[in-house]
Amino acid sequence: GREKKEESDCFKYQIAFATTDRCIRIWDSSTSKCGSEPLKGHQHRINALIPTSDQEKLFSCSEDKTVRIWSLKDGLLLSLLEGSVPLLSMRLSFNERQVVVAGRSREVYVWDTKFPKVDFVLRAHDDDILDVCYTTSEQQCLEIFTAGR
Repeated sequence: GREKKEESDCFKYQIAFATTDRCIRIWDSSTSKCGSEPLKGHQHRINALIPTSDQEKLFSCSEDKTVRIWSLKDGLLLSLLEGSVPLLSMRLSFNERQVVVAGRSREVYVWDTKFPKVDFVLRAHDDDILDVCYTTSEQQCLEIFTAGR
């Protein structure tokens, strides 16, 4: 007889999305449903979501001046990084040891992902910072995109 084949892992994935109620929901492709309870905690709009490469953690940044690090296994809040301005954009470094965050200021914050502390702040900008990213090399160079007044 015919054996039932297991669905290949390449067709199983999760999509995280932020909603207007300031929650994060995880959609599971294998069930076509939202999986666990929503991830709650942000007080204002969520502007960016980034999973780690091992798919175990999810970073979220918000206009409530925080970056939150969530466990994708159980939905628990693992760490809270607090800024001083509403946060608009973030990226993980190549080795995922740092998260770079831009907010409604002329500063870029670089946080250590294992300890909730600021490694350094870049302040040498004349324009509002709209977005940031790391290059894809191990040299960890930053690119910064400004409003360009």
